[in-house]
Amino acid sequence: MTTVDRRSLWARFRLQGALRRSRVELLAALQGAGSVTFIRSWGNIGDELIYAGTRQLLAGVPHAEVSVRDVDEVEGELGVLSGGGAWCEPFHEVLPAALPRIEERFERVVVFPSSFDPRVEGVREALRATRSRVFAREPESYRLIRGLCDADLAHDCAFFFDYHPYRRPGSGLLLAFRTDAESTLDRLPEGNLDISVTCANLDEWLRTIAAHEEVHTDRAHVMLAAAMLGKRVRYRSSAGALAHMTWRARAVRGSTSAQELVEGGEIAFVEMDYPPKHVARAADTIEISKGNHAVSGVPGPIEETAALVCLHAPLRSGAVLAAKAATASRVHEEDPDPGIAWQTKRWGRLAAEGRLDEEWAANSQAHGTLDVRGTSGR
Repeated sequence: MTTVDRRSLWARFRLQGALRRSRVELLAALQGAGSVTFIRSWGNIGDELIYAGTRQLLAGVPHAEVSVRDVDEVEGELGVLSGGGAWCEPFHEVLPAALPRIEERFERVVVFPSSFDPRVEGVREALRATRSRVFAREPESYRLIRGLCDADLAHDCAFFFDYHPYRRPGSGLLLAFRTDAESTLDRLPEGNLDISVTCANLDEWLRTIAAHEEVHTDRAHVMLAAAMLGKRVRYRSSAGALAHMTWRARAVRGSTSAQELVEGGEIAFVEMDYPPKHVARAADTIEISKGNHAVSGVPGPIEETAALVCLHAPLRSGAVLAAKAATASRVHEEDPDPGIAWQTKRWGRLAAEGRLDEEWAANSQAHGTLDVRGTSGR
């Protein structure tokens, strides 16, 4: 067995264990209910995969099924609201408003694994007010909602679908990038087929994926299904993904040092030509410098590449900026050289002068521009 085979086998083993734990968690949330009603939302074919996986998860649980459109016509002991991505900015109009109505009709409500963006006011207020048990389907959503409601973490219900009847060798490349509001592409690739919109049903959708050898997509459930069907997959995040960089300043390069440009007010800190980062395989001999800007003791060659892009966001919030500024005195004591950790020392001086808000504005984009010393541009 090769190293790749062992890694693949170990990854499948870990996934199976994680899915067993999620299955136990989700079914435990339904225990004690005399009647269960599965309330599905609506969407594209990817959502149909979630519903199909949910039905297979609930195969041993007697239950009824209704559309969220018909929730005012039913009532019962436990309502299970289908998972999905309709708690994020592009498609948040339905479920946050429907949840209070569902809670009026059922004694208990469980929201199955979904993605959440509580930065959206309607989503945030619905979660704050709910008495439901709410499952996130990935760690970032869980982190964002765990202080708002009775939250837990479990796998997307699409993982519980039985893919074996559709597994088959395929040929060729399927380009399946989305064409809706969550697309981040300036231009779709030639030959693109947004199968989550064009396919008539889930069976056709799965057979289309199965017929190909490789799949490129920015739809999470196309990626998931392709991977579960054993295809090679390349995935690009869409606007619905929570972990993405929404805007990146263009680096300013030149003979003048970044420190001089920033301290002189010529550019914002986020515009500087940032020192390169290093990616290295673990080894007993490896030594990594502060900031990951240098590495030594690597058993093998060190190569420069433009194929990897590091979306480094050193100033993720005003609170992070203030926390960095608070360490300035300690940093100065450790090394008084003005060229070492100069940015932290500068933020400490700005904090002492009461100018951190000005610094935050200089590093915060609005409509694609930065405000440095009261001058918007770039």
